[in-house]
Amino acid sequence: MKKRTKSTNKKIKNAQPNIYDNIKFRSKLETYTYKKLKEAQINAEYEQHRFELLPAFTFLGKKIRPITYLPDFVGDTFIIECKGFGNDTWPIREKLFKYKLFITNDTRQFYVVKNQKEVDSCINQIKYNYESNSIK
Repeated sequence: MKKRTKSTNKKIKNAQPNIYDNIKFRSKLETYTYKKLKEAQINAEYEQHRFELLPAFTFLGKKIRPITYLPDFVGDTFIIECKGFGNDTWPIREKLFKYKLFITNDTRQFYVVKNQKEVDSCINQIKYNYESNSIK
């Protein structure tokens, strides 16, 4: 039986952090996505855009911190979240983020990829959307 190694990244179940192109990725899936975006010559920033989903506030004299979300990759027309195994906070954070996109009329496509096959499909969809918009 293969021994399971514990992840050093407590926020992501079974994630294996690694470094590629001098960038610290939190998981192999994020690294794979980065490589595929680069290979397809699609520009995206890794963990550079934090979104405030719910602002900080004070309740009965106690400060409540904001709820924020830091997607893995953000491009001009898309946002990609690499989620092999979601943690217990992911479903509500995902809903809040989709609501944020909706109320701000953000037209970027939001992709949640769970494996390499989904990454490949996502990249193909981004390329197709870009090519379709370029023809118009």
